[in-house]
Amino acid sequence: MIAKLSEYVRRRKDIALFLEDIYLKGISEVMPFITNEVTYPELAFYFGDNVERVLDTLQKDGIVRAYVVDRVLRCPDCGTMNIRTRYLCPSCKSFNVEKVSLIEHLMCGYIGSSMSFKKIEDQQICPRCGRTLKTLGVDWRIIGSTFECYDCGYMFDEPKVSHICIPNNHVFEPTTSKYEAVYKYVIEEEVLKLVSEGYLINATVAHVLEDLGFKVTIEGILKGLSGVDHRFKILGVKEDKVV
Repeated sequence: MIAKLSEYVRRRKDIALFLEDIYLKGISEVMPFITNEVTYPELAFYFGDNVERVLDTLQKDGIVRAYVVDRVLRCPDCGTMNIRTRYLCPSCKSFNVEKVSLIEHLMCGYIGSSMSFKKIEDQQICPRCGRTLKTLGVDWRIIGSTFECYDCGYMFDEPKVSHICIPNNHVFEPTTSKYEAVYKYVIEEEVLKLVSEGYLINATVAHVLEDLGFKVTIEGILKGLSGVDHRFKILGVKEDKVV
C-alpha cells in the first residue's frame, strides 16, 4: 500500500490530492448522486470526466471498496435512465387502467369496484339494490383495492408492467431492462491511517529530494554526534549534505 501511495504522489498527483483533501474534510466514503444519471460530484471535482476510470484504478489498487446502495433502471438499447413506466391490463394490454377501491354494501351484500357504483352528484348508488350509500363503516365499507381496465372491464390485482424510453420511445419489459447496481465507495482504513500519519506529504518531500539528487530513506533511526538515537520520517543524504 505504501508503494502504491508513493506512486500516486509521483505519477497521479490528482489522486494523491483527492486522498489528502477528503481526509482533511473527515470523509471516509463517497456517495452517489442520482438524478437522470448516477454521478459522484466529490470525485468529479478532482477527476472531471474520468471518474469511472479512476474508480476502477482505486478498486484495483485496494484504495476503496465498493458497496451496493441502490439500483437504477436503464433502457437496454440506449442506456438512458429517462424512463416512463406504464401499467397494462393483463387481458387486453390496454394502458387505460386505474387502481380502484373494493366496496361492500352491507345492506344487500353487493361487492364491487368503486367504478361500478353509480354516482349522482356526491352520492354513490348501489348497482344491485339501488339504495344510496350513506355512512362508511355502518352501511358500507372498503374491503380492499384492485385494478380495473376501462376498456375491457377486467379486474386484476397486479398489472402488467411496461417501460418506455423517453428519448427514443423504445418500449421494453422488466425482463429485458438493465437494472444496474449503484455503489458507494469506502476508503480502506489502512489508507486513511497512512494519510493521517502524513505519508502523502512525506512522500511528496521524498520525491522532491530524490529529484534534487538526494538518496532518501523513509522512516528510520539516525545516531547523532552525541550518540543519541533520533527517529526520522525522511532522511536525505547527498555527499556531505544531510536533510
